[in-house]
Amino acid sequence: MKDHGATRAMLFLLVVAAIAATGCGEALGPDGGPQIVSLSIDPSEISLSDTGMTDEYFTATIQVSGFQNAVDVDQADVFVEAGGDTISAEPGTRDIQGDTITLGMIAKSWLGGLDAGDYGVGAEVQSSTEKVRELDLATITITE
Repeated sequence: MKDHGATRAMLFLLVVAAIAATGCGEALGPDGGPQIVSLSIDPSEISLSDTGMTDEYFTATIQVSGFQNAVDVDQADVFVEAGGDTISAEPGTRDIQGDTITLGMIAKSWLGGLDAGDYGVGAEVQSSTEKVRELDLATITITE
């Protein structure tokens, strides 16, 4: 009689090895697809008087994972939702290195007209076939 237990164990090890070889250890979205891993905003706190500044800037750094096709850096966006409105940043520079997208020279006037308080910052990233939008990935604080 054949030992089917040993055959099953060997088959299981081969399947595990195949899965590991395909890079499934990479962080993926909840459904196994692309995701925004993190978003950082620098500076993360400004004074209310600085929200009108057009010569002082934010930098947004977005870390992504799991995209099957190249991310289109021109379609990357960061935004604040306030009072039912989505206020998108207008970066002066855009760069992508691997899975890291940097949106620079975002004028502090992006937040002009907002009151003092904490604001959640979301991001949207897309490739030619995939799109991910997530809310409240970072916080910007406007102080009095």
